[in-house]
Amino acid sequence: MQICASRPEPAPMAAVRPFILRYVQKKARLPGEIDLARFDYIDAGYVDSMGIIKFVMEIETEFGISIAEEELGSNAFRTIGGIIALIEGKMK
Repeated sequence: MQICASRPEPAPMAAVRPFILRYVQKKARLPGEIDLARFDYIDAGYVDSMGIIKFVMEIETEFGISIAEEELGSNAFRTIGGIIALIEGKMK
């Protein structure tokens, strides 16, 4: 008998926003009166350059997607709204 380890099912699309917000707020809570869609969590120091790789790996594992290297440098990747849209677009 052969036993195969199956990969866990990717999280549903509804889980994207809460996942991203939880991850970004590991260092500190987000300010209450910001535009989340445009908030640059990298420039604000919520995820540093070393943490980006871990962040990407966790996103890819959680949602069963791949993020290309060129997407990491995009403006969409730098904002909370942009990364949420990027992930949701890949899940469709």
